[in-house]
Amino acid sequence: MKHWLVVAGLLVCGVASGAMAQVDSNIAVTPYAQGRGIAPCVSPGNTGCGGCYPDGLPSGDPLADALAQLPKVNPEWQGIATMIQPPAPGADLSLPPNATPVRITGTIGLSKSPGDDFPGSHVSPDYNAEIIPDDVSRLATGNGNNRVEFEHEGDLFPLYMWAGEGDKVIAEGRWIFDCGHPDPGPLGKCSNNASKSCVIDSDCTSPGTCTSPPPNFAFQSELHPPQATVMIRDKSLPASKTGRTSPAIPAKQADVYISANNGGAGDRCTVTHLASASDVLFSKSCYLNHCSVTVGRSCRSNSDCAANETCLIYDPAGRLANVNASDFAFDLPLPSPPSMTSTLQIKMQSFKPKGGQMPKPVFTLPTQPYGPSPTVHVVVPMSALLANGKMPDVFAERISAGWKEDVTALTHVQVKFKKLHLTNPVKHSAAALNRVCTDPNGGLTATSCTTDTDCMAGNCASSGKSCYSNKDCSKKDFCAGPSNCVGGLTPGWRLWAEVNGDWVKFKKLETVGATAPFTAPPYAVPSPIPTITESFTFNEYVPPMGAIHLKVSGRSLNCLNTLFGGNLKDGLATYGLGGGAGCLNAGSTDPGTIDLTLNGPNFGTTGPGQLTTFTTAATGGDGGTCSMTTTQLCVDSADCPGGETCVSSGGGYQLEYTVKVIP
Repeated sequence: MKHWLVVAGLLVCGVASGAMAQVDSNIAVTPYAQGRGIAPCVSPGNTGCGGCYPDGLPSGDPLADALAQLPKVNPEWQGIATMIQPPAPGADLSLPPNATPVRITGTIGLSKSPGDDFPGSHVSPDYNAEIIPDDVSRLATGNGNNRVEFEHEGDLFPLYMWAGEGDKVIAEGRWIFDCGHPDPGPLGKCSNNASKSCVIDSDCTSPGTCTSPPPNFAFQSELHPPQATVMIRDKSLPASKTGRTSPAIPAKQADVYISANNGGAGDRCTVTHLASASDVLFSKSCYLNHCSVTVGRSCRSNSDCAANETCLIYDPAGRLANVNASDFAFDLPLPSPPSMTSTLQIKMQSFKPKGGQMPKPVFTLPTQPYGPSPTVHVVVPMSALLANGKMPDVFAERISAGWKEDVTALTHVQVKFKKLHLTNPVKHSAAALNRVCTDPNGGLTATSCTTDTDCMAGNCASSGKSCYSNKDCSKKDFCAGPSNCVGGLTPGWRLWAEVNGDWVKFKKLETVGATAPFTAPPYAVPSPIPTITESFTFNEYVPPMGAIHLKVSGRSLNCLNTLFGGNLKDGLATYGLGGGAGCLNAGSTDPGTIDLTLNGPNFGTTGPGQLTTFTTAATGGDGGTCSMTTTQLCVDSADCPGGETCVSSGGGYQLEYTVKVIP
């Protein structure tokens, strides 16, 4: 332990003096990191309890091993700078779970759609990107690929902000260790038995400790979540028609988003360490999920509540980010000016959410004569009152800038998504939970059901009317004590795509796996292949020998995906321990990925003005067909008749799209 603390002290001194040193991931388990002088952490929610808590080696008991993983999400994320032991220049002395926001700049090396995450700490799965940082001191020794993960809950991070590979990023937020991935290696040895491997002291026979030597951990550093982000991309602006051969001019585009509403990782309750890891399942109540006035009425959105009420998912007072603490400033680099007296053209597009209080940015423009690398300095005044007397709570804007006289040739490439052809729902044949009625007192009954009406009704609290959900009651009433029909196969896909960093979410996929021709298992190879019409148009302006990057990915939903946005203790009350564990373990499956590049000058077409239609199949997914009953679709061998195996065939869809180079 002493060695880790010395390394941490040297690290901060080095960063302060400009040296480029990575953070030692082992500091996450030091007494200082875990207790900040209050070790051991003895009471739930004790201010100052931080650090990460790895689990031990598997025992072989599935239930015990599942419960033993709870320390890894107690908490799942914790601030790095607060773990570094003072006295050291620049140390963050905030008491966990607080942490001073950290700025990270760099280049996006990978951008990917949400997958699966732990629903007890997420409203929705995280959108992930990987930052190749300008400053390697933002890396930890556990970041084996030398990239800092950038994570924000996907449903709370607007699509216009999702990145493309190669984009520049400036982001501020919680610089944390991902406690859910301790990744010890090599393992430690027990002090009283040099032949016995260990991760934590409880792996050893008492009074032995895991100190001979202590294990080496590989916690990864992440920016999770960011509270202020700028994605800077090479895009275009409409050009003046006079004397032009191109309808657009090169531009730099800054997509900016500032918000304290960052989901579980930005919520005080979620990132507070509890004295007992079992409290994560049985006591932790971070999700309110009730209406602001009619507090007995459960909700998932404002539309579930009466007029003038809001749906409280988290207590807004519990959000850790204070976006009003300071203004947010950055420099937007400009394309090279055609001359030292060129005319700067700026365009702004607002993505202000309904009800948001948004300030106006302040620009400092470059002065003539321009140098070779001019910039626009942008300040978003988040710390000042607005004209209406309210403080700003969000900033969502696109800022594009280029030179009016720039005659650089750009090629207009238009891509249209036309259809999705579904070849495999990529779902298991057996549900994680059989479809049965819930017990209003907790757990599941043995009563099979198809719909709620097969179960015992509850009563509207005010009127006494029979009900199965709040929607059966008046707007200011709620349904008390119903038995609901739960379980069964989880229908639906979530699928996203991007063209040169412009992202969209595919529509009409909510019933995949529950409607013809994939109504119910066993699923068969469809004939004809069902088609879902999509309508997305991308107009990209790129250099004549540039490229169009197209990528599609997503998930086929399963029981785990139904648990997001709720307390696990509530889920366990509904499903019971066994059913709840089964649902948690039933993660989504992969319908495959499309990832391709079309290069200039024709970008896959036969020439300018020639519309070309492509149909590309997804690859690398979990879909397959049974080895002998080749008309039966599967995800694994359990989906096939006895004795057969599931032979992987990859993706479950084809994308039909058109490309046209517009002269």
